[in-house]
Amino acid sequence: MRIRTALPLVPAALALVAAVPAAPAATPHLAASATRTVRTAAPATGALRTASLAAAAPAAATPPHTSLAPGSALFGRAGDRAAPATDTFTYVYGRQSVATDGAAVTIDQAAPALATADYHSLAELALQSADGQQIVEIGWTVDRAVNNGDTGPHLFVYHWVDRQESCYNGCGFVPTSTTVHAGDPVTPGTAGRYEIVHTAGQWQTWYNGTEVGYFPDALWGNGYTRAGLVQAFGEVASSGTAPCTDMGNGTFGDAAGSTTIGAFALDNGSAPAQLSVADTNPAYYDHGGTTGASFRFGGPGAC
Repeated sequence: MRIRTALPLVPAALALVAAVPAAPAATPHLAASATRTVRTAAPATGALRTASLAAAAPAAATPPHTSLAPGSALFGRAGDRAAPATDTFTYVYGRQSVATDGAAVTIDQAAPALATADYHSLAELALQSADGQQIVEIGWTVDRAVNNGDTGPHLFVYHWVDRQESCYNGCGFVPTSTTVHAGDPVTPGTAGRYEIVHTAGQWQTWYNGTEVGYFPDALWGNGYTRAGLVQAFGEVASSGTAPCTDMGNGTFGDAAGSTTIGAFALDNGSAPAQLSVADTNPAYYDHGGTTGASFRFGGPGAC
């Protein structure tokens, strides 16, 4: 686990290119525009409600909002070992500044080659407060330190309180599933549906239609109950400025066959779902096939 640096300013306009092929079908529970069943009480009560995810509108992209800090996006995590001062974090990301109770994306799951000197390669969905201080995340990661030496992709959850890092898959996280657990391996070459939703005093995390668990509002003093910024992205944490680690499946995002984040949807959003997409070092990792609901991302790094 590494400290993640801030993303730089994004150009004022982001061009849209040809749409990617449709993302693999998600489970009915989390399909874009589908009716989603979520808990409205603590898991022991079993009470349920339904809500709808608003599908992305085919409107033009708009510049991302810099609500974490001027010109920044998601920052990194503290690790379980010291990292060199030269650590570099590289991103391909889609983002939308929008008030929302939740969001969902379908993410292709890959097994990126992780260089010995580097730390992780991941893809995730993050819901953040409008001021960037509070964050909930779910995604998959290839990280030897987090995954006990394994270099395959694993499901993870994470959260931030007042811009302070916590830990992977714990630190107040309450598991609710007997079949899907934070830390479980995920299958490369398939797509997973990842969702975060706030309901009944909880930030719930869902994977392929199953609630993995939740972060209770009490972790934030009951002060973080609606997101103001949604981000979905690929990230590489490396030991230097020329990473030799793959992002996604190692194919550049502007090429066919690269990894896709798609079927972006909001739960009770204040605006239609609409991602703006950019990359921080296109020589190593870039994007393509951008629509308001999806984009391809990835690359082989510098080696």
